[in-house]
Amino acid sequence: MIQNFKRGFTPLEKIFCHSWWCKRTIIFERHLKYRQKIQTGFTLIEIIVVIAVIATLASILTPVIVKYLEDSKISRAVSDVKMIGAAIGDFYKDNAKWPIFIDPTLPLTDTNNLYLLTGFGNDAAFINDDNSDTRFWNEFGGWPANRIDRLEDHLVYNEPPVNQYDPARWNGPYITRITSDPWGNHYSLNAAYLSDFFPEGEVVWVMSAGPNHTWETDISQLNSSSLRIGGDDIVFRIK
Repeated sequence: MIQNFKRGFTPLEKIFCHSWWCKRTIIFERHLKYRQKIQTGFTLIEIIVVIAVIATLASILTPVIVKYLEDSKISRAVSDVKMIGAAIGDFYKDNAKWPIFIDPTLPLTDTNNLYLLTGFGNDAAFINDDNSDTRFWNEFGGWPANRIDRLEDHLVYNEPPVNQYDPARWNGPYITRITSDPWGNHYSLNAAYLSDFFPEGEVVWVMSAGPNHTWETDISQLNSSSLRIGGDDIVFRIK
């Protein structure tokens, strides 16, 4: 026991404190000081300083974290539209047709013709003015609901609304599943322009309305060098 006490003594304590009781007294005093230090805790000033440091760090890091989270959502949307576009390309290679049903014996206004393919999710808002037409990206803004079908029924399952694709050629699923975009809205494909009924060369996109939940890209732009992607829409061009 005394040997253990000596290990923690300073050189002066070893010189002037030889008795067993002296060493016990030193240990006891140290123990009291230690207990007193623990029971004392933080002072009010120390707590205020700690809180101020935490608040400063939070004000610096919060914008960085928010930007990182938003950037990750944009990256995911970009990846999603590319994967959907690639799945549509694979579908075309196998089936020699695009994932859309337009009956050539029916007029374009017939409700058996599909004009828009969408994923699951909410309908984004749209802007409709004299210079651009964005309402047709929206399920309730332009085409009736019975002219809209889900992308999954063509790319994940062979379940189009009228007739199945040739089972000998349909080699899906071409994508595992299609969820809503990172902001809860559906992805859309202006599939009508994949048909021969629109020979003018309208551009076909897989589209997300982006962080502001609003379609801002004209749905019926012709193929030219002056294509305009509106606002923060996220797109992948099919043709």
